[in-house]
Amino acid sequence: MTESNGLREYRKQLQNAKSESIYAAAIEFFRANGFHSSRMVDIARAADVSTATLYKHFKSKEHLFAACIERVQSDGRSENAENDFLDTVARKDLAAIKLPKGSSVAKEAISKYVEA
Repeated sequence: MTESNGLREYRKQLQNAKSESIYAAAIEFFRANGFHSSRMVDIARAADVSTATLYKHFKSKEHLFAACIERVQSDGRSENAENDFLDTVARKDLAAIKLPKGSSVAKEAISKYVEA
């Protein structure tokens, strides 16, 4: 492994660690505070990253929220992991969230939950 490959691998590992930290903090904040009361700056602090880093990974809070729904769904920790996550966010909050284009998994999950 050359030095440049080693550096590239290190940067990739660092980026993955930051992403995981962001997801963990965001999921915790959304569960505790709901969508509208969760602030990007607070999520960044909890993830131990700068807000610039957070926005480098996610364009907006809506993008981050959609990614969290998809993460919870793909983790499959329990049969109802997605609903458990969404249940902690007020239903009126969910209906008011304008998710970005390309968030079809998150949009579908929310629409099913709001209709229930």
